[in-house]
Amino acid sequence: FRRAFDPDAIGLIARLADKTGAKLMLMSSMRRTWPAGAEALHQTLIAEGLPADLWHREMMLPTIDGGTTWQELDAWLAGRDCDALSALIIEQGGDPYPGELPGDVYYYDTSPPDGFTQWDYFKIMAAIGVEDGEVEPPPGRPASGFRAMPARWRGREIAPPVSSGPVPSRSFGF
Repeated sequence: FRRAFDPDAIGLIARLADKTGAKLMLMSSMRRTWPAGAEALHQTLIAEGLPADLWHREMMLPTIDGGTTWQELDAWLAGRDCDALSALIIEQGGDPYPGELPGDVYYYDTSPPDGFTQWDYFKIMAAIGVEDGEVEPPPGRPASGFRAMPARWRGREIAPPVSSGPVPSRSFGF
């Protein structure tokens, strides 16, 4: 079968959920744009390595007609006891949350050219104080900001990008 998502990223997200006990909830704009609809998207994610038991009972952030993802998140959070909520939002190069997240809700921004990598996995694990003793962390993100070669995207190898020099590493809001 042809994969729609990078199997390396899917594996790391599944491992992150497993190691932390987290439940997944999809907030991406793909909820609105997936050609066969949101339920088909969810089934695709399950088939590609994010098992049904890793998902929150509300598998997707409810949409609001004309609303932004952050407005939808605000509406969803308004119906919850945020002091008892613990969550991690992983974004890929989007607009950061316009304000302060409530309770124990954290925001992490990945590098758009890379997607979610092993580097991101270990940065998140360290930030939340969880260890994964089965895997050795990489020494650091390559200076270019791109992951070490060979790079993969959607499960296939791609040529490395040409860099004119180091790009500062991205920070995250914990």
